[in-house]
Amino acid sequence: MDTQRFPRVLLAVSLLGLASFSLVGCNNESRYCDDTGCYFCDGLGCRLVNPPTRTTCACATDCGSGSSCTSLGCTQTCVEGTICSDGTACRSGFCLGPREPLPTAQDCTCTTTAECSRFGPRLVCLPQATGAGRCGLGCTSQADCTTGNSCVNGMCMPNQTQVGCDATHPCATGSTCVGGSCVPDAQICQFSTECGAGRICVNQQCTAACSATNPCVGSATCGADGFCHEVIPPPTGCSTATDCASGQTCVDGRCFSGCAVDSDCPHGDYCDAGVCRLDTRTNPACGNGRPCASGSVCHNGACRSPCTQDAQCPLFDVQTNFCIDMVCATTNEATSNCASAADCMGGEICVDGNCRH
Repeated sequence: MDTQRFPRVLLAVSLLGLASFSLVGCNNESRYCDDTGCYFCDGLGCRLVNPPTRTTCACATDCGSGSSCTSLGCTQTCVEGTICSDGTACRSGFCLGPREPLPTAQDCTCTTTAECSRFGPRLVCLPQATGAGRCGLGCTSQADCTTGNSCVNGMCMPNQTQVGCDATHPCATGSTCVGGSCVPDAQICQFSTECGAGRICVNQQCTAACSATNPCVGSATCGADGFCHEVIPPPTGCSTATDCASGQTCVDGRCFSGCAVDSDCPHGDYCDAGVCRLDTRTNPACGNGRPCASGSVCHNGACRSPCTQDAQCPLFDVQTNFCIDMVCATTNEATSNCASAADCMGGEICVDGNCRH
């Protein structure tokens, strides 16, 4: 027997087996995973794919869309049984290499500051309006925060925007003084269609009708005109959050409820640069990346039917009786005589584009 020939035969058989494995794993897919690892396959064969390099994180907000913060770092999420775009396999909802351990989620909730140390240095447990606390960057003074941020209730947050305004205290460029508050121009309305379902445009702000049996929510009260209006705290002369009650922050000499996210505020309010404010933001049904269905066009925040004459419009929607600028419009839009209360007579308000007592 040729003993030198025998190892060469084994080598040929081994190479043939590896080639067969490559062909099986790469027959219909460019990526392949089994218990030994994940492979990228092409016409030359299959090559091992190493686990991806992941960005370190403390909370889910540190990761981009489609990823979660885990003990492995920002980890791509997936649907069970699929092959992930990074070449790994989907296990328990995460894109993982076959030999990687199942990660644990980092949700950043806490009850004590000691619990936050596992997420990173200088993190403290910040109390929230509801539920458990949240780990955030701790600070005791402005010096602890980076440029563009302020120390608010022990957390570094973006610098506050101006709240109060009047003839002698105008708003910054890009904002308009509405009812004593600076409102971004993009959030000013003229017609109720810009406000979203169930809300009305009153004096350039989106609000709701109210009564003794239908009270306002959040930081609002029911005005004599029957609409909800934000209650701005009176000046207290505060200069820092320490001059206010617990959970509040100081803005323009007034103490407001502090917040980090919208859920920290009561229903009806939202978190505006660290301060809970009445949610008067516009919420149009279309525009800003939200298209209308085929056959409709976006006009004043609502999807409208195109037209050439008034008679066509009621056939599409009984609320649109006029054809203006080649789209069907409401009666209020057709007869509009104001954009703000300044366009109306003394004692009148501008509601859905029309002056009203």
